[in-house]
This record gives sequence, structure tokens and C-alpha cells, in this order.
Amino acid sequence: MGRGLTGVVVALAVLAVGCCAAEWSDDFDGTLKSEWEWVREVPWNWTASERVGYLRIFTERGGLLLDTNNARNLLLREAPSGDYTIQTYVEFEPTADFQMAGLLIYDDDDNFLMLGRAYCARCGGNKIYFDYEEDGESLGGEWLTTPTLDCAYLKIVKQGSTYSGYYKEEDSDWTLVGQYHDVGVRAEGVGLAAFEGSDTDNWLDADFAYFLLKEEEEEEEEEEETAQAPSAPPVIVAPPTIMVIEVVDIPSGPVYASRVVECVRCSRWSEPEWVLGPPCGAGGAPRIDLLHDLRNWQGCWVGLDYRGRLVVEMEHPFTDGPGVDLRVYEFVSEYETGPGSELVDWFSVAVSADGENWVSVASNVAAEEGGDPIGYVAIDLAPYPGTYRFVKVSVTMMLDWDPFIDNPYLGTEVLAIEALYPTNE
Repeated sequence: MGRGLTGVVVALAVLAVGCCAAEWSDDFDGTLKSEWEWVREVPWNWTASERVGYLRIFTERGGLLLDTNNARNLLLREAPSGDYTIQTYVEFEPTADFQMAGLLIYDDDDNFLMLGRAYCARCGGNKIYFDYEEDGESLGGEWLTTPTLDCAYLKIVKQGSTYSGYYKEEDSDWTLVGQYHDVGVRAEGVGLAAFEGSDTDNWLDADFAYFLLKEEEEEEEEEEETAQAPSAPPVIVAPPTIMVIEVVDIPSGPVYASRVVECVRCSRWSEPEWVLGPPCGAGGAPRIDLLHDLRNWQGCWVGLDYRGRLVVEMEHPFTDGPGVDLRVYEFVSEYETGPGSELVDWFSVAVSADGENWVSVASNVAAEEGGDPIGYVAIDLAPYPGTYRFVKVSVTMMLDWDPFIDNPYLGTEVLAIEALYPTNE
């Protein structure tokens, strides 16, 4: 029989395929797939772009075990209804009680299974742990001593109501960590978790290389169907498109940050949104009178710890104009630490039109202009012609400065970001 496309009867057969696996994965190539959802998301404490090919979650104080039901940045997608396997690779080296990074099968904060590299002092420290909690009660805690202290391949296999947790290293076989039978958790989501779980502020990085979900499909019976090959689709002529051009008024004065895109390693003394708008008070005047105590400036600044980064979107695009074009406001060093202090808050500044491609416009600078207590870095964009919408501030330190000896949380307090020449281009 010929195989022309017109007027031909095509026999379609769906053959028995046995038990096969449908796969879904995310390789974290700079973005997250749309199926993911966050539980208690803190957007500036995770990134899929800082390390190429990895999702990095910065641990925060909190957890899931027993009454500690406040873990943030749980990344989940819908769990299959049947049997399945989830798998990941994580680089993480915990050093204090209940720090954890790994796989999560989750119904809610009191009903979950969790397999990951974690730390428990009374259990022997940094190991692979497989925890099971139902209705807020711990029903199991299996662990496995491992020779490698900072990475792990992890896998959970669901077969009916039995869940098995496995661990392996590069070029080795899977080793069973533990197995739970008759599990009553209604798994709504599967995914990844990383949290501090202790009273310390260690800012650990949990780097996940991928997430893989294999869903076991039921055997399909053989069936045969006869169908008519589709005829050519009708030609549809679309009506002419009427373009509507929106006219946006350009502000006559400076514009400020209007949205926080990312804040990595933000100080726990501040909120990222405090950087939005102009510096505190009219003309940079403080909102309160008590000076020389940063904690009393609540609402004025966002602090960036060591290796911290802040990305904001400005309320209008901006460009080069006469003289200074961009100002980043920050406390002057003498206000923070006294005259003659060498502990200056150094940072770098970059601008972008799309939030992805960046142009460095200032490196290793500090607030010098302005007056005590609020200073600023003045940037001329003349060497960098173009129209920009995003600004990034990154904490940098001098080469002879050791953050772990001097102060691991010393960073930059950004009060505002100001663009002097907005444009509609």
C-alpha cells in the first residue's frame, strides 16, 4: 500500500511496552524549569547562575525536624501518583547540628522523607541521613558513614508504600542507607532542600548539579486503532494587527531602585526591600537621630555580608549624561568604625540592559563623597555608552584582608541606588 498523505487509511498500533520509565530532569543551566515551585522562598538566597551548571541554595537558619517547621527555599515539583525514583548530586559539607542538603519527599512540614548529607553531633557528625516524619513524629532516622565529606549522589526509590534511600560516590555502586515500609505520607511534592538547622549563621553553599525524576509506568495492553490521515488544515487569514504605542513620561529628576531582583548573603539585620527608593529621609537625612549604631537605622539599608551581591531593577532605564550618572549610597567608613579606620567597605558596581549581560563600571570602590554619615560612590558612564535598567553591587575585599580572621560578616550597607539621567530608549 502506498504512503501518500491524501485519502490513505493508516493503521496505528500501540504495542505492549512492559514497565518503562518516563523521565523528567533539570540540569540547572542558568534557569529553573517551570514545573518547580518554592516553599517559603527567599529569592536572594538561591541562584542558578552563580556557578554554571549548578543550583546553589544558601542555607538559612531553620529546619523541618520535629517542631522546627520553618525551613526556607524548599524546591518542589508535583509528585507522581505511582512508583518513581528521584536522584541528585550535591556538594555540601555541614559542620554544625542539623545542617542538611539533599532530596525531599514532602506533604507538609510534619509529613516528609528526607535523604541528604547532614550533621548530627550525637550521631557521629557529617554523614548521609535518611529521616522519616509523619504527623510531626519522627518514625525513623537511618544514617551511613561515608568517606567523602563534601559531596554525594543521592537516590530515593518509591515502590508502593516502601521508600528506600541510597548513596553512592563517583564510580561506585549504590549503597542502601535505609528503608521504610508502610509509609503513610501523602507525597504532594518531590525535590530539594538545604537549610541551616542550627543557631549558627554559617552561610553554607549547597550546590546541586541536577535533579532527575523517573516515573514507573504501568504495563499497557496491546490495542489496534484505525484512523484516517488528517487532511490539510484550512487556511486562516489573521486580521490586521493594530499596534498600540504606550507613551511613558520620563521623570525630570533622578530615579531609584524599584525592585530587588537578587540579594545573596544579605545581612540578617536588614531586609532587601529597604534599599528601594531614595536614601533615608529628604536629602539623605537619617530617619532617626541616634547615630553611630547601624542597628538603629532599621529600614534604611540592606547589608551584604562577605561575598554578598545585590541586584536591583531601576524604575526607569537610564543612560549617560553630563558628569556623574550613577550613585551608590553607603555609610562612610569613619561613621562606622571611627576616624582613621582601615576597615573600609569595598564593593564593585556593574550595570545591565537585560539583567543578564553585565558591564563593570566600578571596581573596589568605597563611599567617599557626601558627608558623615551617608556617603556615596559617584560613577560616570561616559566610558560605557548605552541604556541600562539593572544595577549590581558586589562586596569585594582588599587582597591582604582575611574575612575569617577579621570579621566574616563585614560587608557593605547599601542605602540607595540613584540614576541621574532616566530615558525611554
